[in-house]
Amino acid sequence: MYNTNSTPRPPHAAAAPSGDAFVHAMRFAGTGVSLVTTDGEAGRFGATVSAMSSLSKAPPSLLVCLLSESRTARAIHANRHFCVNVLAAHQASLARGFASLPPEQRFAAGVWQTLASGAPVLESAASCFDCRLARTVEHGTHTIFIGEVEALTTSGGAALYYHDGRFHIAGDAVEA
Repeated sequence: MYNTNSTPRPPHAAAAPSGDAFVHAMRFAGTGVSLVTTDGEAGRFGATVSAMSSLSKAPPSLLVCLLSESRTARAIHANRHFCVNVLAAHQASLARGFASLPPEQRFAAGVWQTLASGAPVLESAASCFDCRLARTVEHGTHTIFIGEVEALTTSGGAALYYHDGRFHIAGDAVEA
């Protein structure tokens, strides 16, 4: 129901939050952890991300956000495809490695294969979405990559989560 009261609201006087305050508050938004990978003429690259979401059932699509100036983002632009590897609960060391190791060392751990696009697919990930790059959107410091899923795999099991600066395994289900 709409408010029909004609009394105007007082202007909002609070200042916009700082970037640091925003990052701190986002620590408490628990998210899944994925490795985004690509391979092609621009090279083989990958990064750990928590900003991934389903987008559309028809066509099956998802989005992932990466720092625009990162080597992985530049390679996805050039290679025109990527894979989102949703990490299983036991893969925290891979998440750390892809976030901190030099690019040439990131694929040393794990067993990798390829599906439709040729992007690296982590064999034991909870699920993998092999995507053709459909569109990009630039916003602030990041690029939103929209991918149409061309192939996928699932292994099931518990996924890895990130909350308050640490990795977690999902606990008991809560009935609503």
